[in-house]
Amino acid sequence: MTDLIEVVQKHDLGSELVSLFELNFGDTTLYFHPGLDDDSNIYFEDAAYPFTIREYEPFPIEMTGIEFNAEGSTNRPTLTVANVVNTFSDALGGITNDDLIGETVTVRQTLKTHLSVTTSGTGSLPIEFP
Repeated sequence: MTDLIEVVQKHDLGSELVSLFELNFGDTTLYFHPGLDDDSNIYFEDAAYPFTIREYEPFPIEMTGIEFNAEGSTNRPTLTVANVVNTFSDALGGITNDDLIGETVTVRQTLKTHLSVTTSGTGSLPIEFP
């Protein structure tokens, strides 16, 4: 992680920031990323043993309003998904917006250089922002 912090403190990161989204829906976890230059699937290793490589599919998704505040009430971030009624709903088996209430979304952020290039794990912790 110290390597990641050192890179971020430079004027030129040398790599783009990548957001990864994990939607826990019932007993299923779906993996998305908002897309990179070539809009292909990307791979990132779990932080827990057995360090499984997860495949993240490109999908127009964004989360805003995330705050880290130790005082006062918690914030209410907004998850924006393009074409939620058609594409997103069909991909998840015909769910509605109300079906997503109370479900968990995990957002991970890392640099593109720290993504896995293969589907075989390294057996080490992934490098990502806390």
